Formats: sequence, C-alpha cells, structure tokens
Amino acid sequence: MLTKKKKLTIYLIMAIAVVFCIVLFLRFETGLSLLNIRGLSEYKNPAFHVSILYPKTWQADLRYSKIGGVDGRYYGIDGFFSINSIGGTVGESAMTVAKNMAFNKRATTFGTSPLVSSIIVDGQEAALILPSSDQSKALENEAAIVVKYPKAFTYQKLTYRFLIIYADKNHIEKFIENIEFDKY
Repeated sequence: MLTKKKKLTIYLIMAIAVVFCIVLFLRFETGLSLLNIRGLSEYKNPAFHVSILYPKTWQADLRYSKIGGVDGRYYGIDGFFSINSIGGTVGESAMTVAKNMAFNKRATTFGTSPLVSSIIVDGQEAALILPSSDQSKALENEAAIVVKYPKAFTYQKLTYRFLIIYADKNHIEKFIENIEFDKY
C-alpha cells in the first residue's frame, strides 16, 4: 500500500514528465525554444567568436555596419546593444582598456566620472563601465563591458584581444550573464 507522501511524489514526477514532454514537443514541432519562452533571441557573431542573448523584441539597426556579415547593433524601445572588438597590447588587462575608454580626455562618452569595476564574463577577465549622471543624453545611457578574449585571434589581418559590448545601462548587467565565447 502506498502512503499519501509516496502517491504525491509519484504524481509530482508524472507532472514534471508531462511538462518536459510538452516542452520537447513545442521545441521540435513549432521551433519554440526556452529562449523564446524567456523572451530572448540569440545573437551570434562568428567573426568575433561570441554569442549573446538579447530581448527578442529588439531588431537590427540597419544604420550600422555589419561585422563579419552579421548586424553589429540591435535596439528596441527600451534599450540597445552593439558589439565591437579592439586589439589592445599583449599583456594588457581588461581593466586598463576600460579605464582608457572611460577616462578619455578627448571624448567623455561615459561622462566625467564613470564607474569602472572588475568583473568576470564567461570565465574571462572583464570590466564594466557605467556612465556618470553628466553623460550626454544623446548617448542613450550608454554603458560598456570590456572582456579579454580567451585567446587573441585575427580577423581581416588585424589581431583582436578584447570584446566590447555597448548597451544601455538598464540592460548592461543582463548581458554580463549572457555573453558566451565560441571555442576557436
């Protein structure tokens, strides 16, 4: 004879199995994925060896250049992101690159006193740049993440050591969790 607790456990396992089967069916029969359920799309850029999850309501900004045949900037009514890479020098840290970007005297992109902090992105050394309150309104609250690539790579005869993701400050920290480097 099964106890009440064992019956509940069996019912719970059956319910989980049914939900799992429904998710599999939806994914394979309709193309629906967990990304769609979470409201996200995946951006992949093979030239820069990276993929990023972003809100599925955002669209490619055709005013910006393609990078490796892939759109380089996406936006929506509530934010944006764009991607870039820079060379840097051998041995240079993500923090050094971020501070050089943040405190550039010729271009106060992030305002006069941005916050720069050390972070980790997909296991890699990185830095986060948050704008100060005096940042130009035209820059749409632009913030940035600078990530050191797992290893330098060459694209169109140039060597790249750092990935840079620009995004509005309301979304930038969500990108930290969603950046993933390809194995190259």
